[in-house]
Amino acid sequence: MKGVSPVVATVLMVAVAIAAAVVAYSWFMSMQASVQAEASRGAGTVGKERIVVEAVQCYDSNDLNIYVRNIGDEPLTDALFTVNVKDAATGKIIDSKTAKKTIAEGSTEVLTVTGVSGLQDCKVADTQSNRIIVEVITPGGSVASREERIS
Repeated sequence: MKGVSPVVATVLMVAVAIAAAVVAYSWFMSMQASVQAEASRGAGTVGKERIVVEAVQCYDSNDLNIYVRNIGDEPLTDALFTVNVKDAATGKIIDSKTAKKTIAEGSTEVLTVTGVSGLQDCKVADTQSNRIIVEVITPGGSVASREERIS
């Protein structure tokens, strides 16, 4: 009984190895593309919590209304938000508060923060600047901020 010649066997082994490499490369590239697409959709977020601070209003000397839109995939139910209020001139936190709110997917709600100790007559007490940065942090760690003139 005759077998396959050594030349034909070598050619077949090389062809099988090349075909396996092409299949592996193709699979890897498609996997990488899907991971990159998923990462770019959720860039800068933690989990499915994504918010945007749309506006900030100061009222009654040292109280703030912060308009927050939920742009994530799920509602934020009874979420305890951390709100940092910073002096826009220095970036220094002048007060930090919490606010509990439910924000449905795609809707905007008002977070009310009262008694911001670093504000006086809707100005930063130390510098009398009327520009602040409001940073809102979701329970899952997603952060949105906005610089706003408040007087």
